[in-house]
Amino acid sequence: MAQAVGNGCLVRHVTYAMKLGVCVAVVVALVAAFGGALQVGVFDALLLSWGPSIIGFAIERSRIPMQQRFQGFINDDSLHVVLCGTSSPFPDPDRAGPCTLVMGGGELFIVDTGPASVRKMGVLNVDLGRLTGIFLTHYHSDHIGDFGEAVVNSWIQGRREPVPTYGPPGVKNIVEGFGQAYAMDQTYRTAHHEEDNMPQAGSRATAVEFPLPPAGGAEVLTTSRGIKVTAFEMDHYPVHPAVGYRFEFHGRTVLVTGDGEPFAELTKQHEGADLVVRNTISKPLMLQLSAALNSTGRSSFDRLGKMTWDTLDYHSDPLEAMADAAKYQTKLLVICHFAPPMVNLIQRLLAKAVYRKTPAGWSGGIAWGQDGDHWVLPKGTGDIHQIS
Repeated sequence: MAQAVGNGCLVRHVTYAMKLGVCVAVVVALVAAFGGALQVGVFDALLLSWGPSIIGFAIERSRIPMQQRFQGFINDDSLHVVLCGTSSPFPDPDRAGPCTLVMGGGELFIVDTGPASVRKMGVLNVDLGRLTGIFLTHYHSDHIGDFGEAVVNSWIQGRREPVPTYGPPGVKNIVEGFGQAYAMDQTYRTAHHEEDNMPQAGSRATAVEFPLPPAGGAEVLTTSRGIKVTAFEMDHYPVHPAVGYRFEFHGRTVLVTGDGEPFAELTKQHEGADLVVRNTISKPLMLQLSAALNSTGRSSFDRLGKMTWDTLDYHSDPLEAMADAAKYQTKLLVICHFAPPMVNLIQRLLAKAVYRKTPAGWSGGIAWGQDGDHWVLPKGTGDIHQIS
């Protein structure tokens, strides 16, 4: 049910309120019992009359402060980066598909909408009603799977106008296709909740298609408060076109690369970047996985071994990402989309043993991104603070 997804944080607060209500009901029952006056009618009357007030009180005390806090991030003069999906296509119970929030200056942008990312944004109390733009890096299913849910849930949470969706050639097909798939949903919700509450315009996205950027990138948006967004080409062949995005605001710069091989344009975009969100796979570990699959002698596993091998030539390895970060002294490199996934202690130890050394002379840091990580880049400083 999309309304539950769109207001996932509200559901959690109602659950909390219901637990609070049960506690109050127990207290009422004990008081009545010790008073010798416990009657079903009295108990029911108290619960029915107090229940809505208790739930409303809990929502007011928990939901509203969270909304206000998140709105403060959006309206801030600093840049904020939140990871709302950090997995590769491998299944991972703790991670949604690729998705990064960039916000500040009155804007809330999403870069890619991987599967389950909208549910994860609900868990993170993201105020999707404030969504002002979606940026797509390329059109692999693991990067666009929740596009329709992002549009419909931001509408449910209060967005009243079509959301601009930026991407290289092909984005019109994505927007139109998801629009057709969700067309009946839109008619149901507007009919049920009425135009005043669910206006038809809010159910839609608008494609903003730009040509494949030339060397150096191409500006695709500058907001009224001065956030500049530049698209640059990525090498993810045969996936073409593919781009990354550079966000600049008050002298701070964030790159969200999407998928791709090391590439001169990508390396150059690191110049002046404070924080880089880089999608990677472990080429040594994926090579070992491919060999293991091929060694079984089973045709079905041979097929998977070949497909695993194929991933090696259109992704970056963390060591390659570190080399780019070191060349231009990026302050923080955030590794996402890591494959094979680190879902248990042995896998985490193995992966970190492979990548324990960083390039000589690099003064920056590396973070292995997890869903919910949130960094702020304050205006007028070179600092980066992690706040969750």
